[in-house]
Amino acid sequence: MATRPPRITSTRRQPTTRAPRAVDWSRVTRGPSWRSGFGVAPRPAKPAVPAPANTAAVPQYSLSNLPPDASYDDQIALLQRQRDEGIAGIVGERSRTLTDYGFQEGPNGAITFDANNPFSKASIMKKTYDTNRRSTAQSLGAGGQLYSGSFQNAQDLVNRNQLQSEDALLSNVQAFLTRNTGQQKAAGTNYELAAGQAYADRVGRFQSNPLYDPATAESTPATKAALGPTKATAAVGRPQKTMHGQRFYQRASDKKWIPF
Repeated sequence: MATRPPRITSTRRQPTTRAPRAVDWSRVTRGPSWRSGFGVAPRPAKPAVPAPANTAAVPQYSLSNLPPDASYDDQIALLQRQRDEGIAGIVGERSRTLTDYGFQEGPNGAITFDANNPFSKASIMKKTYDTNRRSTAQSLGAGGQLYSGSFQNAQDLVNRNQLQSEDALLSNVQAFLTRNTGQQKAAGTNYELAAGQAYADRVGRFQSNPLYDPATAESTPATKAALGPTKATAAVGRPQKTMHGQRFYQRASDKKWIPF
């Protein structure tokens, strides 16, 4: 008698029965028609992760482009103020001295007598000699020698003394103006020397400036030495060729062709 296979009449899941696979209905899509059946939607693509931004410092400062230096700026401002105040004082002294002597300075340094300044040294000197000349004429005229040779000799002596005094006064004025001009030039020269020394001090300490980054200052001698030889230097004595308008040289270490 043939053996029948066992018939399962219980709805309870047997231990040997595999659990049904759960269906993710959120991924189930219907085809263009009923006959196409059901399909599984593809997993959405993961969003592309943006590449990290290049945060390398851009070369900004070098010997040709020094970083800001507050100490240098303050020193230059002080030197400029000292120069301007010094020159202003020298120019003021020039004007006061010319007024005191009774002269005016015209174009190209020409010196002329200022007749509108009655209390200047030149005006008082002229007034003194004019008075002396009249007094001599009155004295000789009273003695009956108005048309004698003595009168003319006395007048010539007064005139000669006046010319001699005026020449000495004018020489003093010209000597002062020469010194004054030299002082103005010296003030400008001293400023230039001091400013040049201040700039040299700035260059000497710019590598310790917090705004200076030695890794980005490619133009400094120390950084150039650390970076090694340039391509133009490395290509000296090496085979070279040109392809598609681009020049190449053969590197000595691995024989690779490196573009210039």
